[in-house]
Amino acid sequence: MTESQYSILPKEGPYDTAIGSALITMVEPHVGHERAYNRWYERDHFYAAALAGPGAFAGGRFVATRECKAARPRHGTLFGDPGRGSYLALYWLLPGAREEWSAWTARQVEMLAPHG
Repeated sequence: MTESQYSILPKEGPYDTAIGSALITMVEPHVGHERAYNRWYERDHFYAAALAGPGAFAGGRFVATRECKAARPRHGTLFGDPGRGSYLALYWLLPGAREEWSAWTARQVEMLAPHG
């Protein structure tokens, strides 16, 4: 690449980085469908339905093992039953991108839902 291809970058810093929004999902798949759900999410949904959206720049997935779930407070009710929520996904959006990302996601759901 030539220097001219980077002409949109400022010649001098500071090069600020900012996080606009964090999207968080915590899911407990239906019993017996955990493997299929996890494969679908990691091979398709994570990328095609979230990270491909406008303004999304990073994401990560985490699995709560039995040991992790056992360490949760038993009387915590903020997210319902503390034994549920095996999969956590985080997505990071650039500042000002939340509204556009949400509209894009809604259009994707409308387009894909009829196809299963």
